[in-house]
Amino acid sequence: MKLSQRIWLTPASIAALLVAIGIASADTLDRIGQEKAIRIAYREDAPPFSYKDKIGEPSGFMVDLCRAVAKHLADQRSLPSLNVVYVPVTAADRFEAIAQQKADLLCEPTSVTLSRREQVDFSIPTFLDGAGLMVRSDGPKNLRDLAGKKVGVLAGTTTEEALRNTLKEAGIAGDVVAAKTHGEGVPAHLRRQGRAEPDLADALCDIWLAGLDDSSGHDPRSRD
Repeated sequence: MKLSQRIWLTPASIAALLVAIGIASADTLDRIGQEKAIRIAYREDAPPFSYKDKIGEPSGFMVDLCRAVAKHLADQRSLPSLNVVYVPVTAADRFEAIAQQKADLLCEPTSVTLSRREQVDFSIPTFLDGAGLMVRSDGPKNLRDLAGKKVGVLAGTTTEEALRNTLKEAGIAGDVVAAKTHGEGVPAHLRRQGRAEPDLADALCDIWLAGLDDSSGHDPRSRD
């Protein structure tokens, strides 16, 4: 069944390239200069922003931005070479990686919130996106149709919070299923034959993931 139906849930939110608090401090820059290495945290499951490509290499829009930052830093510090070390993270532990100095940059789609600003610093906004529901063409047509349906959403995200609040305020008894990864949520609720439950995520992530279910079997993550 073609994944062509979308239901918008929330206003557009801002995704930003995330940097650690004090990334520009002398200590951090000195360590990077001494080790000639910068640690980039990235997600393996958030295409097209941050993901593993078909050969297992970190890829995506946010990853490319971080690579550009690393190159600029190497030029600025007059380093002949700067090794980029990739640190895989999940939606659950991404901020911990920055706060505990396991990584210097977090390169994945992250919404800016006041509570998150208490833990880490953000760069300027790098992408504007919103959240929406992705359903099969024979699935729910509006929010009211979600009553009694399972709705997959990535755990520990602002999208999950928005979904739960929206359903509660509208008095809709939907069954929210928090998935650990985008890949876990989509197969469970969209690709299982005979099921038409929706998946909620950042709009562009949803559109990208929808391509995984096209009839050709082509994986859009293999595109150059």
